[in-house]
Amino acid sequence: MKTLSYAFKYLLKIRGNNLAKTASITLGLFVSSIFLTQVVYVKSYNNFIPEGENVYRLESRVNDEKGVSTLIWAPVIPALKAELPEIAAGTVVVGETINMTFVRNEQTYPLEMAYADTGFFNVFRIPVLSGVPSEALRDPGNIFLSRKTARLIFGNTDPVGQVVTGRGDTYRIAGVFEDLPRNTHLKYDAVFALENIKKLDYYFGWGGGDSFHGYVRLVSGTDADSVARKIPETLKKYYDYKASAERGYKIDYFLNPLTRIYVGDPNVQNTLNTLTLLAFAVLFVSAMNYVLTYFSSLPVRARTMAMHKCCGAQRRDIFGIVSGETALLLGISVLLTVCLLLALQDPIRDMTGPTSRMIFSTYNLLRVAPPILAVFLLAGILPANIFSGIPVTVSFGSYRASNRLWKQLLLFVQFAGVTLMLALLVTVVRQYRMLTRMETGYDVTNTVCSAVVQEMSAQQYETTKKELLSLPFTEHVGLGINPLIGPGSGTSVRLEAGGDSTLFFTREEEIDPGYLPLMRIPLKYGRNFADGDTWSRAIVNEEFVRQLGLTGNPVGKTFYGGYGSPAEIIGVTPDFHFMSLHETIRPLLLHPVIPASDETWCGMPFLNIRLTDLSQEHLAAVTDKLKALHPDKDVHVTAYDEVIRSAYDDERLFRNMVGVGVIITLLITTIGLFSFINDEVLRRSKEIAIRKVNGATAASICRLIVSDLKYPVCSAVVAGLGLAYWESRNWLERFPYKVSLPLWIYVVCGACIAGAIYLIVVLKVRKTANENPVNSIKKE
Repeated sequence: MKTLSYAFKYLLKIRGNNLAKTASITLGLFVSSIFLTQVVYVKSYNNFIPEGENVYRLESRVNDEKGVSTLIWAPVIPALKAELPEIAAGTVVVGETINMTFVRNEQTYPLEMAYADTGFFNVFRIPVLSGVPSEALRDPGNIFLSRKTARLIFGNTDPVGQVVTGRGDTYRIAGVFEDLPRNTHLKYDAVFALENIKKLDYYFGWGGGDSFHGYVRLVSGTDADSVARKIPETLKKYYDYKASAERGYKIDYFLNPLTRIYVGDPNVQNTLNTLTLLAFAVLFVSAMNYVLTYFSSLPVRARTMAMHKCCGAQRRDIFGIVSGETALLLGISVLLTVCLLLALQDPIRDMTGPTSRMIFSTYNLLRVAPPILAVFLLAGILPANIFSGIPVTVSFGSYRASNRLWKQLLLFVQFAGVTLMLALLVTVVRQYRMLTRMETGYDVTNTVCSAVVQEMSAQQYETTKKELLSLPFTEHVGLGINPLIGPGSGTSVRLEAGGDSTLFFTREEEIDPGYLPLMRIPLKYGRNFADGDTWSRAIVNEEFVRQLGLTGNPVGKTFYGGYGSPAEIIGVTPDFHFMSLHETIRPLLLHPVIPASDETWCGMPFLNIRLTDLSQEHLAAVTDKLKALHPDKDVHVTAYDEVIRSAYDDERLFRNMVGVGVIITLLITTIGLFSFINDEVLRRSKEIAIRKVNGATAASICRLIVSDLKYPVCSAVVAGLGLAYWESRNWLERFPYKVSLPLWIYVVCGACIAGAIYLIVVLKVRKTANENPVNSIKKE
């Protein structure tokens, strides 16, 4: 207790130095805790599921291709559940989240829906607060709500038995389940009976309609690989896989652990490794700055410690005093960090995902706190050991040893850290700008989109199109792919009907004649779709033609799709990016949009509108017009620019996090640099005064101090740039289209860091260099 009492008195006495150390530790803790929390947050994806290690998603690979499909046919899971005793439970879920708006008491509630069968809650074991889902989900008229959604719609009243309306139908609330956490790919507000998806023209049979996710819960202790090996043989009873493989359509199934679905992605792992590196870079810069600031007080503190020794203090007592100071400062910094995390919880959540509750959860603290505390405890032991080992006679003999090697090593760590962060930030910013500005082969300037046409008849669409074109600022209206960057359906392609070989698989979409002109996608060969064209007509891209093995003008050639029907190529577009730049250009097959037998549009196309300019007034006018035409629908109109930007949200958030890291690291480094300069000026004040008496100028004095930094600055900049180049290359590996890493970029970054360091030194030393040397000698 006595050593802590001494430590506390020193903290009150030496205020300026302690403020610098506290600020350094707090900033380091703040940034590193955010980065490490993000890493823990992502690694804990889907960990909320009880006995989640037994839950797997069934995935497939076709024809030994590298790509993996997460979608399967609807009957596969029920068949496996019936045949394999190792499967305790199984469920089929529509592979995309369906957005649907419900109405109650004239209030609208847009929800994200999961269309799932009765095994959904048995597989995921999400706590059900009311209702019996295994029975209720057999009825297409029933729906389960999350706790938050039920409270939003019904307040504090019991929702079970209440009704809501959606898309013209009435649904009964059959139960309530616990809210799902943010760190899961199961992002649902409600669960619908799977039968309801048949209204949207989904195919439920064998050999096609791979639009579903399949999950299984294995019996505890079962080897997933052994179960996966049994799948092809098991499904032969239901589907002729041998004949399918002979025709060039070979499917291999495997089970992907639920807890690895997100974090197992190589791109995600790449980003997590980079965040971990940045977190520890900031952490070590902050810790080394703490040690450097301690060293700046060495001449004064050495005498004080010697006095304690003269009064009977042992080495362990001195060690305890200095260690106590570290513990107290660390405790204060932890409290300040907590205050910052709470005060900035909204921007932190928007930037990284975790809420304040997640940040301070026991799970997170047990994984984030130990490495952070270990680094700072190590940083506290180093000065404690040095102070306790200084001899009494040396301390009273004007202890002014420069400890230049120590200080230069500490400055090296800080300079290298800030150089790494800045150079990596430049790469991330350049890559993000390229992703959002690269030429894609289409033009969405002033273009908006809406899903309002889903389940609309052909006559309703024609009326809608006519009304929209009557607006003076509307240029084009068309149906087609939306978003261009999103997933879509696919089919196999063969040259001959019933041929023995599938050549390749292609993305397959539907458009109307107005789509290509609206998106300003030209035709290299042939013509656009026209009224009266059927599915036997097709427009393809150049990659499709290449994989089909054709050369020259392919217009008039015929091929066969997955359903065995022939299609004639009537047009060829140049290759354009119909998915995000995370993917390379793939084959694309376009058919004309044809009304289904019930006069609604099949394929769920999207309405696309090009305006003369994308002002808020025009956007509001389009929205109002659609609402007036379709009062029974929930109308949302989104600018294509926003849709495209959202595809690169991960890169934008990563850019922002690295940017914050650069700012904080630069602040910490500046604090350490100030401490170093103050120490050097104090240590060499007599030397500086004598030099000035002998005619030295202020500029030469500045060069004297700056010369001490040339080796740590140059070596740190080179080391930091080398590490940044290595990490930038690793991070860019996730992108098929990436920026180059020219040498001049790193030269500029290194020059900026070195220039900023020398500028700070000159500005700090200039006052002392211009001071009257007589005053300096008097102080000595």
